[in-house]
Amino acid sequence: MAKKATAAAVESLEEQNEEVVSSPAKNTANTNTAAERAAVFVYVGPTLPNGLLKKGTIFKGTRTEVLKHLDHIIANYPEVKRLMVSSNELAETRVRLQNGGNLLSSKYNGLLERINKK
Repeated sequence: MAKKATAAAVESLEEQNEEVVSSPAKNTANTNTAAERAAVFVYVGPTLPNGLLKKGTIFKGTRTEVLKHLDHIIANYPEVKRLMVSSNELAETRVRLQNGGNLLSSKYNGLLERINKK
């Protein structure tokens, strides 16, 4: 049962953090409503310059609402969009960031390099 829950969390994380082409076999109506439920989201990226956004900042609302609230930051740092994860996926996300070799860690490291160059 724990493996099924972990697999579901990983699949959900990949759908939110990577561009996925949905297949006709998937029930997209259920996926869309689940993604738009109010939840708690956490920014897992590096702290941005001038206090724009700190690592670990928590937001409440739907993913769309949270990202809209951060539009002014995402305009300058588009990686932020990928580094905003649901609290349900936080533990798995941290493991993926530590292990590296995936899109999420690539976005994190790319953003970190951009920040350090400034």
